[in-house]
Amino acid sequence: MKMRFNKAVFVIFLIFVFLLAACSKKGCETALDCTPKHAFSAACINNECVYSPIPGICGNTLCETGENKCTCPQDCGPCTGPVQGSKYLIQKCVRNQCLQDVPENKIKPVFDSKEVSNRGDKFRIETFYNNPFNLKKDLFKVKISLISQGPKNRNERITGLELSGVTADRKTVGLSSKKVNKVLWSANSFIKEDLILSIPTSKIEGLIKNLVLTVNYEYVFQQTPTKTLQKKSAFKVNLGSGFVFVKPASAYPCPESCDDNNPGTRDYCGPETNYFCAHEPIPGTCGNFICESFENKCTCPVDCGPCSGSAGSFLNFVCIKDECKTVLKPGISATPNSIFDERKISGIALNNNYEFNNPFNIKSDKFVLKLSLYSLPSDISNFKIESVRLLDGAHLIAEDSVNQVISTSSPRLISITIPGLSLPEEEHSTVLKVWYSFNRDGKTYKGTFSKSLGKITFINPE
Repeated sequence: MKMRFNKAVFVIFLIFVFLLAACSKKGCETALDCTPKHAFSAACINNECVYSPIPGICGNTLCETGENKCTCPQDCGPCTGPVQGSKYLIQKCVRNQCLQDVPENKIKPVFDSKEVSNRGDKFRIETFYNNPFNLKKDLFKVKISLISQGPKNRNERITGLELSGVTADRKTVGLSSKKVNKVLWSANSFIKEDLILSIPTSKIEGLIKNLVLTVNYEYVFQQTPTKTLQKKSAFKVNLGSGFVFVKPASAYPCPESCDDNNPGTRDYCGPETNYFCAHEPIPGTCGNFICESFENKCTCPVDCGPCSGSAGSFLNFVCIKDECKTVLKPGISATPNSIFDERKISGIALNNNYEFNNPFNIKSDKFVLKLSLYSLPSDISNFKIESVRLLDGAHLIAEDSVNQVISTSSPRLISITIPGLSLPEEEHSTVLKVWYSFNRDGKTYKGTFSKSLGKITFINPE
């Protein structure tokens, strides 16, 4: 029994010696003995594992150059939480940058549509923007449509847009001013523009109300059938209550793409554009909003206007071999007109007939005047038609220097052609005026007579 006890004590002693030897063993002899840690290098110093952060590796507990809260939150901290002093802004990651923005669930898209009549034209103004409006990334979108065109107006060119509003302290401020060079060629045409807003304030957020958009434009006014005037005009549009703006501390990165799908513009973005997209017209290319000498309505309708649709009551615009022409509408036929005019002048009796088509094709038609003298007093001689004119008020449509004597045995047939038109199709309240002379008692007498031919539409198909 005693011997067994001694053996047990001896075994316990051996175990104790073994454990004591194990505990006194060194922590490490080389770095290979140390447990690897991500982003840290290990070294064995005085038999102890010492770990040092590896520069440039995320996870080394150091927020280094090139790292931020979005690319390495474990070193730089998370990009979350509200922005101090703001009701709307939070921190969020935007393309690997920690920026201030409004949460999507707090953004309310605002759409407004107004119709405005000005100088005979009728426009529709549509606007779209976010509320709250982020001054560092949001755009104030404007669409201007031409609903109907004044009867004497054409080529309405939008030249500029100005947006203003009123601040919370009741100051009227300009929010945006943009030069534009785009034409509303006809009814139902439209243009779109994006406005970048700027508010002169150091506040992180605020209120803008009483928005007013001013639209500046110029247009061609057809004063007479042969005279046009270039005119300017403007109108204002009240856009409603306004919006809350937020002004984050840092600029946003450029959008992933600035391509506007227009080969006529150079699309770019950078510090010079405050990181908004810019679209600069490229000279000599279709799509730059300038109708250049080598372009026309058929080769570049976006710059020069479309060659399509109606040119009036009787003509259509069509492209023929890359040139814009006017052709008769299907089913159009001219109506022959014949007006009888019995005229008595100082005892002289005339039976006249005036023949013409309506519409009047200046390429093929002629006014035919048949002047017959059926009674001439014996003391009158040398009755002469000196000239005839077609007039619309003071506007001369056509004339012919006839200078022909008419006798009872020699009626006269006079043909008048129309030299040209300012427009493809023109309607005129046409009056025929005749200058004449005759001799009596050795003296020459002169006079005129006129006859209304009614409204005639002159057309110039090609």
